Amino acid sequence: MLRPINISDRPFGLLPVDPTIQFEAGQIGGLTQIGNDVFGTLADGVQIQPFGIIDDTKTEAFSQPVIDEVVHIPTVITWDGYGCPVSSTDVMGMLKETNIIESSFQANIDLILDTKHGVITVPAGSEVNYEFPDGTPGFEVVASYHFKIADFPGEDTTAGSQLLTLHFARGIFSTDQFDTTAQYIVNDNLFCGVDGKFTTKENGVVVGMVIVPPSSLVGTVMFLWL
Repeated sequence: MLRPINISDRPFGLLPVDPTIQFEAGQIGGLTQIGNDVFGTLADGVQIQPFGIIDDTKTEAFSQPVIDEVVHIPTVITWDGYGCPVSSTDVMGMLKETNIIESSFQANIDLILDTKHGVITVPAGSEVNYEFPDGTPGFEVVASYHFKIADFPGEDTTAGSQLLTLHFARGIFSTDQFDTTAQYIVNDNLFCGVDGKFTTKENGVVVGMVIVPPSSLVGTVMFLWL
């Protein structure tokens, strides 16, 4: 998803679309040469330099981010050799969503993720970090990730024209196409990740600046495109 908020009078250009890639609106596009022709493609921050923000979609399934989802899992404890309370057995919990994109997943503790069903397993021997109101020990898992939206097929907005729309002028935008494994603070520099998503992890040139970070209530990042 891409939402232009404040952009110039001539905000975009049209280029023949690279037929080999898939993308969603809000990812970062670049230029590639196939034969003697120049195509719009997905940027990776280094090999394919960022040129503009993609405002088209060509995907088999849409994705959406979840930020700082909290899951509480009860357990039965034992004590390790250092006197710390740890889980005596593997325990499982459920994320709100399924079809998790594994590379986008990040949690505050080590666990095993079932990407298809959204099941998380905290292994036996993990140190507990939460206590329920009734005194039951357990785990508080805080997770961020992207998931593929089930029963909602993707689309190809370039199918008719075979042209890719790229916003390349300076402006303010918001998008849900950002790296959920990174941290975002107001005024942070933004870069193009290897997957064409916005990130605060340094990778190539600076492409923007965070205005409003993503949160559990607002699953988008607002930014200034430079």
